[in-house]
Amino acid sequence: MKEKAARNERVPNPYIPPTSGCPINRLPPELLAYIFTVGARMEAEENSADWQMDDDYVDSDYDSASDSEDSDEEEEGGPEFQVLVSHVCRRWREVALETPNLWTSIDFTEGPPFEKSRAWVERSKGAPLDIAIDCQESIRPASPLPGEEHDYSTDEDEYKSMTLEDLSTALSIIIPHVEHWRSFELMVHDYKFMYLTLSELSKCPSAPMLEGMQLYHYDDWDEVTDHMTFNPKDCATPFVLFNNNAPKLHTVALWGVHLRWSDTTFLSGLVDLELAYHTHDVRPSLEDWARMLTESPELKILTLSASGPKGELSDWVDDDGRHIHSITLPSLTDLVLAFHPTPYVCGIMKMLTVPNLRHLTLDFDTMDGDQTPLISQLVEPRPGEKKSLLNNLLQLKIGGLVCERPVMNDLLGALTNLRVLNINVDHTDPVLFEKLGHPIAVNEENPRDTPLLFDSAAASNTPMYCPLLDTITTTGVDGEQMRAFIEARRKAGVPIKRVCMNEVDPVNDSDEEWITSNVEAFELFEGSDDETMSVIELGEDMEPGDLDEFDIGID
Repeated sequence: MKEKAARNERVPNPYIPPTSGCPINRLPPELLAYIFTVGARMEAEENSADWQMDDDYVDSDYDSASDSEDSDEEEEGGPEFQVLVSHVCRRWREVALETPNLWTSIDFTEGPPFEKSRAWVERSKGAPLDIAIDCQESIRPASPLPGEEHDYSTDEDEYKSMTLEDLSTALSIIIPHVEHWRSFELMVHDYKFMYLTLSELSKCPSAPMLEGMQLYHYDDWDEVTDHMTFNPKDCATPFVLFNNNAPKLHTVALWGVHLRWSDTTFLSGLVDLELAYHTHDVRPSLEDWARMLTESPELKILTLSASGPKGELSDWVDDDGRHIHSITLPSLTDLVLAFHPTPYVCGIMKMLTVPNLRHLTLDFDTMDGDQTPLISQLVEPRPGEKKSLLNNLLQLKIGGLVCERPVMNDLLGALTNLRVLNINVDHTDPVLFEKLGHPIAVNEENPRDTPLLFDSAAASNTPMYCPLLDTITTTGVDGEQMRAFIEARRKAGVPIKRVCMNEVDPVNDSDEEWITSNVEAFELFEGSDDETMSVIELGEDMEPGDLDEFDIGID
């Protein structure tokens, strides 16, 4: 008994501070600040799928000069890490408030009058700001007066979307600090919000630290019958942003957002460019579009979704039928082509030379027509080249494709180095998936046709399409089909290692157990309404054989 009592005396009570003081308080302020920074970064990474912290609330007297009067209402999830540590004790608060990097993510989700965001901007003290404003999200109303209590979790009527006046207030807080912006993201449904922002950004003399800009207008594109003319007309006036002075800008996304293309020169030196959902009348001219690309020789990722240069194939050739522009993108590794009429995208691909393309996304629907001419064009080597650009692909995503079956064989036959396939069978001829699960066989009556059923008796080392394929993500494939596919590839000596299937597709417990036992990694994913899927992100220098250490990645 005496030994137990003595042992208890040696163990400090965690609820009673030691007489010598907390050991962590002996750390120098610089090290404590570093720990806070790491903690905030870890929390941000954990919540990267939901960039705005809807459950973080700061009272209206959230003042950077105050010492301890900040009163954060802890909704579900609690306050941000940096707010939490700033409330532990006076010393921690002093260190946190003097660490600018803790206060650089601004989102305005606390609601007007945006005292929290205002305070964070002040605390950032000129550190690079990452700003994200979602005008679609419900935000909290103005916070109660000091001393008042309000249960926001039970009063849903108190939540409302951001108004134009709210956005104007938010812009008035951040635009005076535009020289410190590192990234700026804006999401709107109503273009009036975008127009207000563009107008304000056009008045900014420069954005010297800006590296990324994403402007998203989420229009109901599928429901719009007129894709030719921009609406609303009173918001059609284009702008030049930042006085064309954004020297560090390298990542740009413009969804339904147009600029004064002919006078815009700051879209140069880009690494990632996404143009999407532009009506034909506000697209850049062919000359402006070509200039934008050629002035970005390090461009690695190019996304064209229902957007691109104005006009069509007949407008892009001279009287002799030769293309007016030939654009070489030597660094391009990723290309997305989505929702274009076939002749339009054929013209785009005739202009582009992309010798280092490794990842390709093709996403079309039935309204875009038959993509057989495009696939035939991609399969054939370009003039002066010995092989198709498809031969170099490591990763292919097919979100929707209409193609004649013989040409489909040519497509599969050209994908000799493909390692990763992401396919939506619901929007593609299912035969494309089926052909990957049986040997290549020649039918004398039609040498370019192959059997349409899985051959589970395929012998080892039997010639198969895409012999290096080892990772597949599918929508529209059930468990039984996947089992037959995996078994056929295994028996042919070209096994599939990683499988990811849409959770809406029928996969019973027996199927799941069998698939799990016969591949290295198996996952189910939740697809979006229009089924936009993601696959493994490959390193820019990755070559065939470098995927062995990767697990399936789903966004």
